[in-house]
Order: sequence, then structure tokens, then C-alpha cells
Amino acid sequence: MQSTQRIQRKQFNRKLNATKVSLLSIPLLFLTCPISNGFPQGYFPDATLAKPIELTQSGKIKFREDWLYSYENGKMSPKGFKIAYDRFDSLGQKIEEANYDLNGKTLLEATYSYDEWGREIQCVGIRNQKNFYHRWQYSFNDSSKTLEKSLNNNNKQRWIYRFDSFGNIREEINFDEEGLVNYTYKIKYTKFGKPAELTEYSGAGTMYEKWIYLYNDKFQNIEVMQFNSEGELIKKYLNKYDSMGNRKEVITLDNLEKELERTVSVYQFFK
Repeated sequence: MQSTQRIQRKQFNRKLNATKVSLLSIPLLFLTCPISNGFPQGYFPDATLAKPIELTQSGKIKFREDWLYSYENGKMSPKGFKIAYDRFDSLGQKIEEANYDLNGKTLLEATYSYDEWGREIQCVGIRNQKNFYHRWQYSFNDSSKTLEKSLNNNNKQRWIYRFDSFGNIREEINFDEEGLVNYTYKIKYTKFGKPAELTEYSGAGTMYEKWIYLYNDKFQNIEVMQFNSEGELIKKYLNKYDSMGNRKEVITLDNLEKELERTVSVYQFFK
């Protein structure tokens, strides 16, 4: 029987992987509190303006629920488990989030606030039955052309972002509460400005894993490939979309193309 710690770690990894699959399939718009990720928001290099929200998303989605379906003997289970809930405002900014384990227990409940430039400035919630409060501050170093995001207290946890000539974030460095490097993301883009490759490095600078993103002629991210540090394929994620361009399914495959699980998204829209 699996230990509670191992089960929680498995659920954490599923959420982190889902973040890498989903957040890089659209412009990097949301900088969520580091409960499961530290992905950068799509700022211009002056750190004051957010990139425009895609018209296919802005003001349409009111909330989204994600339901996980597992496979057994090659067949998808008819019973799904609600694993996530997100609510958005009319500008497309995420204002509420909840994550659940497969037993329905709440792992995270959080609310988000933004400044006039669309940057997240506050994250308040409950994680693993413990309250937390994060207040963010931003500073831009004009000489090094880097953006720093940090907590507005004595906590040394922070993020450093570097940009390419088009304003895309090409590197993210995360420092832990002790001020030591926790991880580094290096991101490459297609000629159309879509993320093409994300490589994750450990605090020691060794490669941990790599993610490759493929698109269709509508610039929708239809496939994500996950590789380990040896360059071996671990998993594939196939994204399916509805007629409005919203992702409706993520099908997870192993390295032999066997389906492992399927995440189905259900939406409610602003009228």
C-alpha cells in the first residue's frame, strides 16, 4: 500500500505536469502563486505591460472544471474524478482555483488579485489544510534587462526572468526560501512566438527534463512530448479542442503510445 507522502507527491507531479501541458499551449498570461509552478507571465521587457489576451479566450470562459478518467485493460473508466476548478473574470484572468485528490479531498483553494497591468499581486488560500498569504512585488533591472518577482516579506524565495528580443521570456530562475537556486527553465519559441521547447534544470545546473510542443495550422498546441535527462521519451500529451478553440481533452500516453489517463474539461461561459 502506498504511503500518504508518496500519494501526495504523485498528485503534485500530476498537477505540475498538467501545468506544463496547459500553460504553454496558450500565451504565458498568468503568473500563479508557486503552489504547483512558477511559470512566468507574458510581460514585455519593461515589466509594465501584459501581452494581449487572445480573443478566443478573453471574456468568454467563466469557469472550468477538470475531470480525470483512468484506463483499465485498455478501456477508459466511465467514472471520472473532479481534480481541478478554475474561475476567471471577464478579462480572462484566473481569480479562483481549487485542486482535489482522487478521493475528493481539497488540496488547494486560492484566490488571485492583479494590478492594473495584469500582474498577479496577491494569492490567498488554503493548501493542505494550512492557510497561506502571498503578496508579490516586481522590479526591473534596466542594465541586465531582467525582471524579478519576490514575496513582499523576508522570505528569500524569488524568480528572475530574462527575455528575448521579441519580449518572450526565454529563461526563468527560481530561488528557494534559503536563497539557493531551486530550478531553471529555458524556453525556446517558434517563429510565430509559440513555446516550442522548455528545458528544466536542477539547482545544480543539471538537466532534469525537456518538454517539446507541437502545433496545428490554427496554432493550437496539439501535442506535448516529455523527455527525461537521458533524452528518453517518458510521456505524450494529446490536446483536443472544441469549435471555439478551448481545450476540451488531454490524453496522456506512455512512451509506447498506451493511453494512461484522460482529462476532460467542462466550461461555463460569460453570456
